[in-house]
Amino acid sequence: MLGQRFSPEVLNFVLGEGHLDTSTLIRSALIREAEADLMFAHALIRDGSYATLVKSERARLHRQAASWFEDRDATLRAQHLDRAGATHAAQAYLEAADKLIQVFQFDDASPLIERGLELPAPAGVRFDLFCARGETHRLQGLSNDALREFKEAAELAETDEQICRAQIGLAQAARQASLYQEALESLDIAEAAAERCGSDRDIAQINYVRGNVYFPLGQVTKALESNEKALTLARKLESARLEVGALSGFGDANFMNATMQTATGFYTQAVERAREKGLVRDLAANLHNLSVARSYTGEIAQGKLDAQEAIEVSQKYFAFVPECVAQTCLGVAHTFLGEIDQALDAFTLSAEIANRVGAKRLEAQALEHLARTHVYAGQLEQARETGRRAVDIALEHGRNFVGPKALSALAMAEEDPTAQDENLKLGEKIIAEGCVGHSHLHFYTDAAAVMLARKQWDEATRYADALADFTADEPLPMVDLSILQARTLAECGGWGIPLTAHEGFDELKARFQNLGIKQSLVGPLD
Repeated sequence: MLGQRFSPEVLNFVLGEGHLDTSTLIRSALIREAEADLMFAHALIRDGSYATLVKSERARLHRQAASWFEDRDATLRAQHLDRAGATHAAQAYLEAADKLIQVFQFDDASPLIERGLELPAPAGVRFDLFCARGETHRLQGLSNDALREFKEAAELAETDEQICRAQIGLAQAARQASLYQEALESLDIAEAAAERCGSDRDIAQINYVRGNVYFPLGQVTKALESNEKALTLARKLESARLEVGALSGFGDANFMNATMQTATGFYTQAVERAREKGLVRDLAANLHNLSVARSYTGEIAQGKLDAQEAIEVSQKYFAFVPECVAQTCLGVAHTFLGEIDQALDAFTLSAEIANRVGAKRLEAQALEHLARTHVYAGQLEQARETGRRAVDIALEHGRNFVGPKALSALAMAEEDPTAQDENLKLGEKIIAEGCVGHSHLHFYTDAAAVMLARKQWDEATRYADALADFTADEPLPMVDLSILQARTLAECGGWGIPLTAHEGFDELKARFQNLGIKQSLVGPLD
């Protein structure tokens, strides 16, 4: 009942012997020594010995074994309680699964949760098991499975605490699946329950998640308000995880406004706090945020390193969604550095991960970057195909997150001016509705590139000027360079002179060299 291999200590404890003499069993070749342990000479001997035990004796021995493993191995403890027929075996499986989830061993946790659900258990334990199953799948990026399981948990919820937990889980899974209205509705239900039971911790979590929902919707004021509430409560509660989340949320809010240097400051605080407290998944998520914010500010080399670390941490702890975003951020850095083949690989992998885990807005983001990079690589047919997929997904699942820049990437790939104009017109309409700041950065520069290619110099300048107006509050070196490049190229076109003959060419070339890049948001210098 202890398995094929076991230690003398556990055997003594289970049998209640002070010191068990096993020499006769060893001489009889029934068991043999295996370093410090003992093991049955053959599995048939083990099975035969176990079969001779009467049911009551088996149960007693399994209960003893469970006692031995109580502070040593939660999984073995649960399994022995199960075999003993203990009424609290399902609770033990839940506790064992929770320990495994905390160290990101999801594949090991899942069968324990499933076995716990097969056993008789009080309603509260079944509720917790459903939540654990939903959380396991959410953390693995399996959004649809998580949604279904948190809905099952919500149906079992009886207390305000349970309602709150299930609805927060639903909101997080819905946000991951780009179902933003569903997420906000779940958060409203959760908030009402949290207020009834007076749970500041849950209210802080709700506001953090709500800020995360407002981010892809481009609703910056609401995102700031939610994160302010979350940060205030996190510090009151002295919760490092909630504080990291709120700091990250402030970074997101500034990212929405394209105030990337300010966003970099908040993401840096979040990274440092997460690293200090060993919050590895939070570290991965904030590293990729920091990576792309740094790239947009012109710190490309460091942005690339941040993305690579985010990927390494994500892969180690099976954090598929952070890895998906980190691959996109790495691709952005590769693009600025002129490493086009590596950028294509990173964006392709990001899109594959996003598709696998059902993160539609992230899939749209990876695809629009991939389409744009196909254009840079001269692969226009692939760019059009990829760009159209990006637009279809973006308009359905991430209109205010990546819609404009998906449309502008497709406009770059299209050869028909009418199709280009239609995409750019819709992109401007979505920008007027309000959207995340990275869409402005790419949309206006893509549109300028389209107009430069069409020799519509005034239109190219108009888009460059629009970007300058948008980033006026916090100018960014990468963006300023891109604006200068578009304006200079438009002037060269209007004057009928080569770029090298323009009086600003030397300054433009020097800025490229100072940032260590091969191309800006507009494209390569040559």
